[in-house]
Amino acid sequence: MSTGDEPRSERGAQGGGRLVPQGAGSPLITQHAAVVFLLAVVIGLSVGGLTAASGKPWPVAAIAGLTAAGVSIQPAHRLIG
Repeated sequence: MSTGDEPRSERGAQGGGRLVPQGAGSPLITQHAAVVFLLAVVIGLSVGGLTAASGKPWPVAAIAGLTAAGVSIQPAHRLIG
């Protein structure tokens, strides 16, 4: 069980690892991950909204939006990274 005070490994830009204590000042996710997931949410909402606007039932639009959001994570990670 983790208390959150143990050091965690963090990879730098050069690939070397360093130990950083995880405390109150450390972010939950990185800024890069937040931007990637935000972009995936925007894409998913856009696709779902356009699918619903085209006259499809809402479950079909929801599945289309979730699929688009999930599929867009990897390309967004490569594009932004």
